[in-house]
Amino acid sequence: MSRDQHAKHLKAALLGVALCMCLVLLQLAGGDAQRLVPPASETILNVSGELPRDGEARMDYDALVQNANFHAAFAMGDDGEYGWSDNYATQDMADFAALTWCEEDGTGCEIVARIGPVQKLELEGISLSKTAALAVEDYKSRPGSKALALSDTGAWGMAWNRFSAKEAATAAFDFCKDNLTTGFPDGRVFGTCRLVWFD
Repeated sequence: MSRDQHAKHLKAALLGVALCMCLVLLQLAGGDAQRLVPPASETILNVSGELPRDGEARMDYDALVQNANFHAAFAMGDDGEYGWSDNYATQDMADFAALTWCEEDGTGCEIVARIGPVQKLELEGISLSKTAALAVEDYKSRPGSKALALSDTGAWGMAWNRFSAKEAATAAFDFCKDNLTTGFPDGRVFGTCRLVWFD
């Protein structure tokens, strides 16, 4: 074998090894991506204003604190009107929803309490609500062809045991769209869904 032929074979072999290493790294990165999301976090209550003392407002506030998923907010108005929100992907969206409900019947509404995660959770640049974070954890154990779609509001959709990854992706995306936030007095729908995983 001539020196030139030997050099060509060596280059081809090195290129093949480099390609194999890239494929292995991509597979590892794909597998690790699902492990990068920490388990659904505990919540922190942050009180920043005067809370309701009694009545229905106090009962709703106590129930929210006891059962809330992050992100959540409670708003109070000048004359005791109130609004609350629960299970949004960001605190800004939770605040907006609580204020919208409060302002439907009242004036001077302000956020008086917020509930958020101890540790911010996000995947593929999308912040997660608590139920979306739990869905991410659940996704790992689901069998067959599967897919997960997330929204920027906290809604999500998942499908598994489908005939193909394409069918799973379509179903997960449709489920996510069906779950987009409609929790506003005038029925407005917020958010967009994005497919983040499919196998």
